[in-house]
Amino acid sequence: MGTNELNRISGTTKLLCVVGSPIAHSLSPAMHNEAIRLLDLDYVYTAFDVKGKDMEAAIRGLAQLGAVGCNVTMPGKVTAAWMADETTKVVKLSGAANTLVFDEGKIFADSTDGKGFINAVKNKGLDLFGKTITVLGSGGAAGAICAQCALDGVRAINIFRRKNSHFEKAVSFGKRLEEATDCEVYVHDLGDKDALKEWIFKSACLLNATNVGMNPSPNECPIPDQSFLKRKLVVCDLVYDPVETMLLKMAKDVGCETVTGKSVLLYQGAASFERFTGKQMPVEEVKKNVFNSKI
Repeated sequence: MGTNELNRISGTTKLLCVVGSPIAHSLSPAMHNEAIRLLDLDYVYTAFDVKGKDMEAAIRGLAQLGAVGCNVTMPGKVTAAWMADETTKVVKLSGAANTLVFDEGKIFADSTDGKGFINAVKNKGLDLFGKTITVLGSGGAAGAICAQCALDGVRAINIFRRKNSHFEKAVSFGKRLEEATDCEVYVHDLGDKDALKEWIFKSACLLNATNVGMNPSPNECPIPDQSFLKRKLVVCDLVYDPVETMLLKMAKDVGCETVTGKSVLLYQGAASFERFTGKQMPVEEVKKNVFNSKI
């Protein structure tokens, strides 16, 4: 933090932060502090490395200290959801929260992962309303995204995950979404390559919500080869290290529109920022200044 930034911090400066572990790699402080600077707001945003066993105490401590709010990443999203006094529908459905707002001792929980995904895809020209999508993985981010998509009018979601001890949990989640929304939700074995190819071809968007392709294994890909992709498909990968994963490279070769994990991160951060401050993040300027527009 430079001298000018330090000089603007005073006894009235409001605290925002992100908690989770590991956290040193987080881009959230740079993103939010740039938006704070651009809008000349009296806030500061920092990061705290908090292990799972300490998450509840840390969140309650932030509330007691008078922090305005915090983002929560792994391993604290489930804890953040059950601790909250009030939650959004997407948190109730997904059981996970990444955005907490503190107000007079009360904790309000939201999840902006889904909004980030939807807006990042919309920025590529695709409105997901009434569309079919395919999602690889069913972890915390995938669940929040699927819940938001179902609430926002996506017609059908096909979730592909490994058929292990967590498979039935994903099936139960799908049924819960169907009961609460008008969305059709199907859960498939990721090992069923014929079904995977069929549903990708029926979809408007493919989302990789697994960590396959993340450094230090950037040459891995969650689909077998580019024959599983089609032109006019929007392909999104939540992995953002590297920015251009093997899946996104393959998609570009086929002629698909691609959405990077950093783009989703930016748009979910923008939704959190509005929750915290009541102001809209200047997304294009933050994209230019923090991400060099290369997302």
